[in-house]
Amino acid sequence: MLTAFGKIVRKLRIDSEETLGQMALNLGRSPTFLTAVETGRKPVPDDYLNEVMTYFGLSQSERDQLRHSAEVSRPSVKFNLPVGTPTEQRAFLALLEKHLGNLNKDEVAKMMQVLDQKETGTA
Repeated sequence: MLTAFGKIVRKLRIDSEETLGQMALNLGRSPTFLTAVETGRKPVPDDYLNEVMTYFGLSQSERDQLRHSAEVSRPSVKFNLPVGTPTEQRAFLALLEKHLGNLNKDEVAKMMQVLDQKETGTA
């Protein structure tokens, strides 16, 4: 199954009428590597992300979309908490990790709405 990143890269290849093998050869990577990254068996390395953006000559908005898709395709997320992060916030992250798989779409949407408001400054 393709990740969000894999779907975008595959579409870029199809639109360019290029095979996975041709892209791998042109980037100096193995087809196995490309498949592993696109299916999420391997995380998207930053250098490969940059190679793909350059290879397809992506616009800034396309680069932003591809970067975001790479972030959401990562198999794990690491939090670098600043020294002094309150215990309540650390507890929130621990509970989120524990229960994330049990949240339904509506519950996730509510949390995303709160975080999006923080992101845009509308909260």
